[in-house]
Amino acid sequence: MRNEVGLYVDAQDRLWGVENGRDYLSDPDFGGDIHGDNPGEEINVVDGNGATSYGYPFCYSEFSIPGGKGPGTEWADPSLEPALR
Repeated sequence: MRNEVGLYVDAQDRLWGVENGRDYLSDPDFGGDIHGDNPGEEINVVDGNGATSYGYPFCYSEFSIPGGKGPGTEWADPSLEPALR
């Protein structure tokens, strides 16, 4: 996770976090700068079950990218070496 800016513990004792996504996000596969229309902010639940890695800094979540696959799709960071994608 990156920069959780809001935290909440619910009645089931789960921790929820609101996350600011990446700044200056650019992906040449989608025409370059995609940050303005694709802020990639997320709400995460940290409950001890399931994922322990939420992607940052290796991937980003799609919100609205022309030619993308739809909200919530995870994409590898294009600036990573190909072996890490």
